[in-house]
Amino acid sequence: MARLIKDHWRRARRKLANLALLRWAWSTRYLLILRIDAETVPPADGDDGLACNDLDHLARFSQTERWLSREAFMDEARCRIAEGMRVYTALRDGVLVHYGWLVPRQDEARFPYVGQTYRFPPGSAVLFNAYTHPAARGTGLHERSMRRRVSDAAALPGTRHVYTAMESHNAVSRAVAERVGFRCVDVLFERERFGRRSSGRMTPEAFLRRERGR
Repeated sequence: MARLIKDHWRRARRKLANLALLRWAWSTRYLLILRIDAETVPPADGDDGLACNDLDHLARFSQTERWLSREAFMDEARCRIAEGMRVYTALRDGVLVHYGWLVPRQDEARFPYVGQTYRFPPGSAVLFNAYTHPAARGTGLHERSMRRRVSDAAALPGTRHVYTAMESHNAVSRAVAERVGFRCVDVLFERERFGRRSSGRMTPEAFLRRERGR
């Protein structure tokens, strides 16, 4: 029960922070760029309970957000798989309770959250769009998925780095990424003051000093 309350409160705070009026009036958003070097990644656990590009798993998607219907989810998943991406999934009681994506090779990514494009160095794989159903949170599923995706990405020929990105306020995902071995290598930000926007980058050290000073 306590975990559910914390989860609902975290989501409510995130929605409040993203209200259009508040963002327009006074807001600063930080996106952390995290990296792990492929040569440091250990082999994946072969018994992690995850499947890769399993359409039967995807068909068991359960809608938990009004904006993401089952049809829209399936259409997007099929398109991504056709483009060469990989999705890792887990079921519980016949319901899709987790999915997480891997792009085997990516040159750049656009991040609307901070209004910027980030260029990755050659040989980069990217993890993105991981989601765990509320009923399965707190079970270690997110971490198992991240470890599996990192390991599979690192094993691909030519992979030198594995990247992921997350919003700075996502404390749970940041802790999971740190345990897996990711380290922050760059921070993108966007400020908005009464409709005037500015964006830029800062070092992880500068961001951590800012966090400690709050």
